[in-house]
Order: sequence, then structure tokens, then C-alpha cells
Amino acid sequence: MIAAALLALTACGGPRPEPVTWPAPAGGGVTTDPARQAINGTAFGFARPDTLAGRPAEAAELLAQAEFLTVELAIGPRWIPFAPSVRQAFVAARPEWRAAGGIAPDAAPQAAIDALLGARA
Repeated sequence: MIAAALLALTACGGPRPEPVTWPAPAGGGVTTDPARQAINGTAFGFARPDTLAGRPAEAAELLAQAEFLTVELAIGPRWIPFAPSVRQAFVAARPEWRAAGGIAPDAAPQAAIDALLGARA
């Protein structure tokens, strides 16, 4: 009975997204945890969008971080303790930032990340 209930709950989440990666910095520099960096970046960027005015490279990186987190929070085992509402908020906001960033609604997350990070240059 419990197993059936758990199976039903996981089915509600839709298909499991493909894992995504964050590219290593150019030149082989020291890397930080990309998920934690994305958490900090999106928390600041979405709280203070005025800081991105006239800064398209930084805005593109923020959207790439949001794409990365949308998948990472859904499949990364270390994020299981996070409230489900956090994951749901990223999924719910994705259409809005994709529209703002000119990303196709059906684009694969990794393709969106790569394109956004490529736009920084």
C-alpha cells in the first residue's frame, strides 16, 4: 500500500529530466560548487533585477543558472531535503524567464544553458 502511494506521488512529478552540467571555467581555474553558486546567483539576481539593467552578459548567466537549478533541484539527491515548493517555483517560473531570454519553450535545458552561457561573450 505504501509503495503504491509513493509510486503515485512520483508519477505526479512528470518525466525525470535529463541531467545537466555547468561548464568548467576557461583556463582550468578553481571551480566552486556550481549548484551553490547558482543558488546564490539566482537569489540575488531575482531579488534585485535592477542590478542587471544594461548588463546582458550577467542576465544571460542568471537565466543559465536558473535553468541549471530547475533540473538540479529536481534530480540531485542532495536537494531532497529542500521543500518541494522550491522546485515547483523554478518549474513555474521557467516559461517567464525563457520568454524574456528568447529561449524556445521546448528547448532542452542543457541546450538553453549552453546558448545562454555562449551569449555572455
